[in-house]
Amino acid sequence: MSSKLVLLTGVSGYTGAHVLVRLLKEGYRVRGVARSRKADTLRKAYAKYGDRVDIVVVEDLVKGDFTDALKGVSAVIHTASPAPGREELKDILEITREGALNIVRQAVAAGIKHVSFIGTVGALLDFTNPVIKAPLSDKDWNPLTEEFALGIGNATIVYTVAKTQAEQALWKFAEEHPELNLTTISPTNFIGPFAEDFIITPGNAAELSTSVMVYNFLAGPEVTLYTLPIHHVDVRDVAAAIVAGIRVNGNHRLLLTGEWFDWADAINHIAATRPELASRLVKIGPTDQKRPVIDSKKALEVLGITLTPWKKSIDDGLDAVLKLEKDWMEKGVDLTPLKNNEWVPFGQSGAATRVEFAD
Repeated sequence: MSSKLVLLTGVSGYTGAHVLVRLLKEGYRVRGVARSRKADTLRKAYAKYGDRVDIVVVEDLVKGDFTDALKGVSAVIHTASPAPGREELKDILEITREGALNIVRQAVAAGIKHVSFIGTVGALLDFTNPVIKAPLSDKDWNPLTEEFALGIGNATIVYTVAKTQAEQALWKFAEEHPELNLTTISPTNFIGPFAEDFIITPGNAAELSTSVMVYNFLAGPEVTLYTLPIHHVDVRDVAAAIVAGIRVNGNHRLLLTGEWFDWADAINHIAATRPELASRLVKIGPTDQKRPVIDSKKALEVLGITLTPWKKSIDDGLDAVLKLEKDWMEKGVDLTPLKNNEWVPFGQSGAATRVEFAD
């Protein structure tokens, strides 16, 4: 167990909240970075942890001064990034890239030697290409340019390019600063529950990240979804990985995904264990894919973590969204944003993507 202090950006987010829980579980103290409009709410939510959780305000990731926030800190975990659809497209690129560089530059200047950065599988491939050449490796990069992404005007494509630029900038910085131990984690889509004390604005499905994909399994039998080729990983495993990253020496670009299952497996599991939901379950289109497009072996070995069984990820994630659905209904919150969330089209687009394995 450690009592070291870790600076965590993105503490109010779906992933950041899980990272905070994981840090506390492993004995760390946490200094979370938030904007002023969220700071007081977060302080109240985490007050029960006393001096083990401190929330500090930095309004601007790109130009903000982290001098005070970095005092006494042993490592930095950077999870903050504007999600698709929440910022202007051009701003997503600048905030993601320059925000990451700003915090890491200041961390190294303050003598901090360990940084973990959460990337994305989207930094490994071109989402506009209907064919995925697999398996993907840590040598692969998204080839799309900023100009192309802005030109097509798709927020998700812009986000993947932004994360690619940010990670590449960090690796260049790490090459120039050998004293820095940098670990980047490139996970596939998150599934799993919400973290304890995670704050969700009623009616705001965008705050749920990709966890809401499990809710889409309940869209009804008139809907057909397709297994996403890039697959899923339990958000708790991502949190474990990103925390483990601040303990390893050297530089590591690590890819992370969960146990393989196709969505028909998930639907069959839900129908068998929760027959009361059978009438709400969608239909799943066929897939020939039998394994993930990436291999997590290196990440598991370097970080010393294990994967959550996929059925537990589905069960816990489903419990969370059903509880949320019930809570919103009791409060009279409109469920339309939840039912028509941004990830529904992704499930429908799976039929248009093909995976070609080289081995």
